[in-house]
Amino acid sequence: MSFAGLETTNYFEGLTHAVLDQSKAQIEKRKDFISMCADKVVDLGEVDKDSIRMTRGKTWTTQGLTRKDVMANAAIFISAGYETTASTLQFFFYLMAIYPDIQDKLYSSILEVADENGECSYEDLKKLEYLDWCIDESMRMLPIAIRYTLL
Repeated sequence: MSFAGLETTNYFEGLTHAVLDQSKAQIEKRKDFISMCADKVVDLGEVDKDSIRMTRGKTWTTQGLTRKDVMANAAIFISAGYETTASTLQFFFYLMAIYPDIQDKLYSSILEVADENGECSYEDLKKLEYLDWCIDESMRMLPIAIRYTLL
């Protein structure tokens, strides 16, 4: 798999393997993407030979996921999350630029919560209700994904 340069791909592969190993070692299982994948990872050398398939030179099994499968899916999740987050922020900042009165009100609400260094803790971020409203409104006005609603 190569979704970036060799150094980045090697780093991501090592990180994925480390996270999978850590997830498998946990006694108390969490219900996140990596934990669910870790439970399904199989070694091709340990699976039933009837479940192994060859397609266009690729080896795969019907009994679970290989580590490369998990790495590829994690890369898709990260790239999709990156793209949607970047687009959401782009639209949000665009709307702040064309509505300076809203931008000023948001800036004031952030200053009320921030400390004297202009920083906010995680707990402080939870208090930024007006920021949540602005982000929600920007996603309503300029959605990055089509929403399907059943009537």
